Amino acid sequence: LQSNTVKAVNGMEEGNRQIITSVERVSHSKSILNNIEKFMSEVELRISTIASATSEQSAVSNQISTSADILKANAQEASSQSEISNLHTNNVIALANKLQQDLVKFQI
Repeated sequence: LQSNTVKAVNGMEEGNRQIITSVERVSHSKSILNNIEKFMSEVELRISTIASATSEQSAVSNQISTSADILKANAQEASSQSEISNLHTNNVIALANKLQQDLVKFQI
């Protein structure tokens, strides 16, 4: 009876040690899971920040593209106006030459 009691007590002590070890492992696992959750939250925040920055960059790129298109259109308009001005200048020169020729005819 005493031998069985000692075995039972030893078994209970071993079971108690295993329970303590298991509780320590569960506590450690919980701590690790909490750290994982914290890191996941940080990653989520960084991804959100990157997505926001990418969206802003896209908007700025669109604005730059629009400005470049406007600049191109303005340059084309300036070139067209310059050609028209050049044509008018040539017409004025031609008229001045014709006037000069006509004035020579009226000289006494």
